[in-house]
Amino acid sequence: MPLGREARVHRGHEGVREGLRDLYEALAEFHVEYSEIRDLSDRIVGVGRVRVPERQSGVETEAPLTSVIDVKNGKGIRVWNYLDPREALEAAGLTE
Repeated sequence: MPLGREARVHRGHEGVREGLRDLYEALAEFHVEYSEIRDLSDRIVGVGRVRVPERQSGVETEAPLTSVIDVKNGKGIRVWNYLDPREALEAAGLTE
């Protein structure tokens, strides 16, 4: 399952803006570091970690993060983020 218990879908430019607004309201900042990036031509998979301090408490959380990005005509058209790297690699049609 993508990041979080329920998949949240944002469509189009306005949807992406809405998703980012929600993210920035909850988090003071976030840092993503990818230790591995796989280019599968029509899909990119980034395996790494995300570190986020919560806006009000400042408590920092770190977790694995794998992003699967579908690419069409050189542009990312769909992005899924997973906290379980194995689940993400399976969704991308890969095995470790």
